[in-house]
Amino acid sequence: MMSDSNPTKFDPLKSFNTLRDNLSRTIQQGIRQVLPNTYPALDIYQIDDNLIIQTEALIGLAPNTLEVSIEENTLMIKGETIPSADIPETAYLLRERVFGAFGRSISLPKPVIAINAKSTLKNGILTITIPLLKDQSHIVNITPIQE
Repeated sequence: MMSDSNPTKFDPLKSFNTLRDNLSRTIQQGIRQVLPNTYPALDIYQIDDNLIIQTEALIGLAPNTLEVSIEENTLMIKGETIPSADIPETAYLLRERVFGAFGRSISLPKPVIAINAKSTLKNGILTITIPLLKDQSHIVNITPIQE
């Protein structure tokens, strides 16, 4: 016979919400592994003779982990984000932000002079300015040779 002295109430909505939050967190953490080339989001535009690349805000960027390089007209951005506080996993009621190492590479839409690239980091937004390679075409004159 069952005792009713300490009944445990089953709350299906709470169980569902916990399951949904855990699944969402697992998916978010796996997104960087499945789609590693989508973070951080970028804007690329041209002003005068410069290509400008801006990232979304890099919240929680670990000091001295940000690395920017350009190789064969491919821009690479690497870094690591860390949580702002040491909060136990069990304390979270909702956790949507994802932390850890990230890397992004993208082919630049125009040829650039990589050695003259400059970057700034302000309010978590990385701005990279790269001079465009000017048109290097040249008309070659033909000198007739008398035989």
